Amino acid sequence: LQKLLKIVMQLVTEMLHVESSSIMLLDEKKNELVFGVALGEKCKEVKKISFPADKGVAGWVISNQKPLLVPDVTKDTRFYQGVDLITQYETKSILCVPLQIKKRIIGVLEAINKITGNFDQWDMTLLELIANQVAIAIENAQLYKKLEQKVEFLSFASHEVKTPLTAIKALLEMVLEGDLDEKTKQEFLQDIDAETDRLYRLLEDLLNIFKLELVERKLNKQLLNTKDVLKGICRRFTELGKKNKVIINLDIHDDCSQIVADKNIL
Repeated sequence: LQKLLKIVMQLVTEMLHVESSSIMLLDEKKNELVFGVALGEKCKEVKKISFPADKGVAGWVISNQKPLLVPDVTKDTRFYQGVDLITQYETKSILCVPLQIKKRIIGVLEAINKITGNFDQWDMTLLELIANQVAIAIENAQLYKKLEQKVEFLSFASHEVKTPLTAIKALLEMVLEGDLDEKTKQEFLQDIDAETDRLYRLLEDLLNIFKLELVERKLNKQLLNTKDVLKGICRRFTELGKKNKVIINLDIHDDCSQIVADKNIL
């Protein structure tokens, strides 16, 4: 996206014959405008700046959802001097158009300081046409990013589901072989029950996440005995280890006492 937008900005600068151009995107959560792409003398300084979405020419364009041509910023009270003060750049004239997807404004496209002559209606029409294509490009990039995040999440979810299933399968194999004493068999059956509960809760969490489209989990923290946790892990794998000629030793230090954690996730 950044590469594409830079190409677009270069075309804007050349075709409209201006000193600089920029794309400001709207951060709806913070209600701020941030510079997505900027070209010109102070582009590096500009990209670090953000300001309230109701300020300046850009703020007016977003609020009114229509383009604005300011031939002389010194004579227009809507102009916000904050960016110029930070960058030490002198803005003289601005042409600003909204970046709009359907009825939603996602930011603005600006052309600054016409080098020859003044901004006119042809410049505005051209910038609006470019802004329409830029808005589509941004929307496609955002949709692609969301798709990538969902694929990553599904990969994570698949791994999370496999973990308890692997444990259940291994424990069941050992129980079904029938070489265990009654006490060990009961412990393994309890572990299978616990892993089944864990799997059920995990699937329930995944369903809730899909419903809310929000990947977050509330931690159910409690005080746990570290030795019990470690012994439980080793117990599950000792018999499996023997089967595969692997010896598992557990050496717990005396100062290893208690921890606060979510037992299911841990």
